Amino acid sequence: MKKLISIGFIILLLGSCTKLDEELYSEIPEDQFPENSTQAAALTVPPYTPLTKLLDNGGWWFAQEVTSDEMTCPTRFTDWDDGGKWRVLHQHTWNNETEAINNMWSHYYDGAILCNEAIFLLPPPTTPEALPPLAKMKVLRSFYYYLLIDNYGDVPYVTSFADAPAQPYKAKREDIFDSLVKTIEENIQYLPASTSKYDVGKAMAFSLLAKLYLNAEVYTGTPQWAKAEAACDSVIAMNYSLDANPLAPFVTQNDNSAENIFTIAFDENDSDERGEFNLHMRTLHYNSNLTFNMKVGPWNGFAVMEDHYNTYEDGDLRKEGFLVGQQYTYDGKEIIDDGADGANLIFDPYIPALQMGATILLLKSECQVSGSKI
Repeated sequence: MKKLISIGFIILLLGSCTKLDEELYSEIPEDQFPENSTQAAALTVPPYTPLTKLLDNGGWWFAQEVTSDEMTCPTRFTDWDDGGKWRVLHQHTWNNETEAINNMWSHYYDGAILCNEAIFLLPPPTTPEALPPLAKMKVLRSFYYYLLIDNYGDVPYVTSFADAPAQPYKAKREDIFDSLVKTIEENIQYLPASTSKYDVGKAMAFSLLAKLYLNAEVYTGTPQWAKAEAACDSVIAMNYSLDANPLAPFVTQNDNSAENIFTIAFDENDSDERGEFNLHMRTLHYNSNLTFNMKVGPWNGFAVMEDHYNTYEDGDLRKEGFLVGQQYTYDGKEIIDDGADGANLIFDPYIPALQMGATILLLKSECQVSGSKI
């Protein structure tokens, strides 16, 4: 009898628990997120992440600098050959399989897609508080597309997320240009006028407009110099100016620079490990750790071109940013080059060849002028 009563009681309990309305405290239902302005601001953080890749393995810095007459990455015996990926940039013989060209494309679109996702998830702009986050994402997306049309010309142009086409077609560069300008001009009024270096604001938007207008003749066939000048004047009116010391904007603690408008935030503790900021490793000599009291030796890679170095006259403050001549330790002693039979470590602007064999290296122990600013 006791078993029958127990079974009946369990059945009664099961029958009364067929519909449970569970209240979750650890998660927010998708249709209720974001609940406030703080959560909305959190949605706008991921689209900034691809920016941290552009200066290193993202390829943008390589494609901008190694292709110019300012810098190269010579092969020293076997060092820095890397299948010729640096030479093809310097010799302008790259193709769509070149690492830097491929990486740029991926990271630009990563940024644009993340912006589209944030715009999709942000609440409709029915209140004044909802307008700035939305405007920031639209302008940041415009920045990524500016990089795309600047480097590739005609590209796929997608401004939606949920209904984005699986295989988008290329759009004309001039049409994308018109859309970017329209988007920026429509949203600039909602951006903050703060001087934050890491956030999209009015000054960043005006600077982006200036870049677009300066290149309008290339992008569209029609120059727009007056609009470019007006956009630059708008930036200057917000109390931005060139620093008296041309090297000051590049120091580690540069948050208060009146010259920097929109910068990428790096963390010295883990940016190197993630391959986001290794320029000091790529541009300094193996023994330059003795100069800057670094824990490990750099990689002896990129070097400034001699002709570019010679464009700066003696006494020009910008020339002080280059490392040239005898190199010294952190406490002022002459550095001996470990790889040059005990010779002094001397940086010389002369680069004898893009590919240097062992013979050339013995005759010219160091053919490097570093452009790093540390």
